[in-house]
Amino acid sequence: MLHEALTGSIIGAFYEVYNTLGFGYLEAIYVAALEMELRDRGHEVTRELAVRVRYKSRDLGFSGWTW
Repeated sequence: MLHEALTGSIIGAFYEVYNTLGFGYLEAIYVAALEMELRDRGHEVTRELAVRVRYKSRDLGFSGWTW
């Protein structure tokens, strides 16, 4: 796998958050916890990055926000 270490760290962060918090919280809680866990693992994190969305070579606009 091209980015095996990075992928493993991200998936590990996801499981750490889920195993620590469990289920039942709003998405915003999991997003904040995952951001914290990824930063603790040394990753550079940008939340809700705006990206241009294209469909069949035509612009649809932007999705997301910048923080």
